[in-house]
Amino acid sequence: MKNIFVCIISCGLLCISGLPAQNVLEADSVVQDTVGLSPADLSLPLDTAGSVAVTDTVAADVAATQPEQLDEKTKIYEGTTLKLDLFNPLYAFFGSSGEIQAYEALVHVNLLNKYFPTIEAGYAHVSHTAKNEAAFNGGGVFARIGADFNLMKKNQDAGNFFLGGLRFGMAQQKYSITDIYITDGYWNTTQTISFPNSTKFDCWAELVGGAHVKIYKGLNMGWSVRFKFLITRKEEVLHTWYIPGYGYKTNTTFGFNYYIGYTF
Repeated sequence: MKNIFVCIISCGLLCISGLPAQNVLEADSVVQDTVGLSPADLSLPLDTAGSVAVTDTVAADVAATQPEQLDEKTKIYEGTTLKLDLFNPLYAFFGSSGEIQAYEALVHVNLLNKYFPTIEAGYAHVSHTAKNEAAFNGGGVFARIGADFNLMKKNQDAGNFFLGGLRFGMAQQKYSITDIYITDGYWNTTQTISFPNSTKFDCWAELVGGAHVKIYKGLNMGWSVRFKFLITRKEEVLHTWYIPGYGYKTNTTFGFNYYIGYTF
């Protein structure tokens, strides 16, 4: 019977722990007059005012866990990086004798240091004369959309990543083909045909692999290698010699980029 009274009294003390000190003292005197027990006999912690401090302890434990939960949420977004390609402008100057001029940039978002949704865009212009003196001139914009995935399992928070990913690319260009010479062997005559102001849309898919290396604070550098599959393969009497963002018009081709970038 005494144990039953102890349980009832303990519940009552928890309920009155938020009451003013005067009411708590009155409740304590009731307990002592009823069964001759005090809160100290029940082994319940008391605060400086003499009331039960169980609720304060629970509140402190809950508050201690809240910052950890907030930290986990803030780690989802790790920053946005803007990169400029250096390889294609250098190739235009040293490698292609100015026939191909291409410029591109990309933006990717770092999520959990694992996933990198990516958008790439650029412009390319081509001026090429074939051995038969036919001239191809064209230029247009291109874009790629996709995502990269961090293939490194260790030191993911160091800012260095080895990446693999996929892209879908598309390009719209205006071009002209001039000085096409056609010779009639029977009549022994030659005529020139031109196709000015033509428009072409192409799309393709890419497998991408590369690296991202942190240099200093937000500054970083990296490279990528691309294997490209042309999707628009429709047979044409005359076709474009070059596709912006893709390269020479073949069913498959490779691409390379070397970047300098900054992470915000």
